[in-house]
Amino acid sequence: MVPPFIAYYGALQGGIGGRALMQIAYDQCRLYRDALRDESGLWRHIALGTWQDDTHWGTGVVNSDDGLSILLKEVQETLGRQRECSRIAEYDITTFKQSQNGALLNVIDAPESFEDSSSTSLLAAVTYRMAVFTNDTTLIPAADKAFAFVKENLDDEGWLQNTVDPYTFHTPSASDAHSPEGQAFVLLLQAAWTKFASNSTSR
Repeated sequence: MVPPFIAYYGALQGGIGGRALMQIAYDQCRLYRDALRDESGLWRHIALGTWQDDTHWGTGVVNSDDGLSILLKEVQETLGRQRECSRIAEYDITTFKQSQNGALLNVIDAPESFEDSSSTSLLAAVTYRMAVFTNDTTLIPAADKAFAFVKENLDDEGWLQNTVDPYTFHTPSASDAHSPEGQAFVLLLQAAWTKFASNSTSR
């Protein structure tokens, strides 16, 4: 979460100091990737701390993609490192074993895990955003399926249902509780889809 903030701050600052901050943000993401990405190509949740979670927790993986997609645009424009950034920001909804109904599992490669609308929301948002950045719409059908799943899980008051509990990581939210992350991800999804739809219309 920190590297995209550093990158954006560097972009706003500009000049030599801004470029230095952009380099720091890039290096931080590169090091995160080296430490967390395993032989499956997915990112582990927590490593090298006082405790570990080696699962591929959906929200954690997708938060990484979200931050990297933001970093990608800023670093490409400022440092001109498209190839390196694209390699760091590799992701693919199909790799995450998207369910037929468009959902991602809470642990994205564990068939026994439950469907999670929070991570599904954010990955769809990232996919629409990346399509705008790269002009590559290959993954848009998968994002559309995810968006449809999210809409089906919004209640009449706009609360996202069937989310993971963001405090426990591996249990669903209680029936009388709501996920702050899930709500934020829905807003990011709507904003990303609106931008993508606007760009598609103007072509």
